[in-house]
Amino acid sequence: MKVSRSIYYKVLVSVTSKRQKETERLKGEIRNVWMGSKSRYDVPKIHKVSVKNKENIILKCVQRYMADMAICSIVVNKFNHHSDKSIFEEKEILKLQKVLFYTAT
Repeated sequence: MKVSRSIYYKVLVSVTSKRQKETERLKGEIRNVWMGSKSRYDVPKIHKVSVKNKENIILKCVQRYMADMAICSIVVNKFNHHSDKSIFEEKEILKLQKVLFYTAT
């Protein structure tokens, strides 16, 4: 172990600062809100929830903490409904192609 004595004892006796404790508490709260939403909430929604809970946290901080924890929302595109008419026409075209193929051979 090639570490100087001063660094070793400094790390051994180190005390976490108030800011580090506050950061860890906020990260825990962000993770709880995110897990409570089944990983669906992203930064703006988590920020809204924290404001409703009377937490003074800035949107940019929420972004930074989520990036530090490597968490993000699950984004799924909405289902786009297509009319059945076009599908029906495609099926008819395929049937005609099969009939033409089998009659040609």
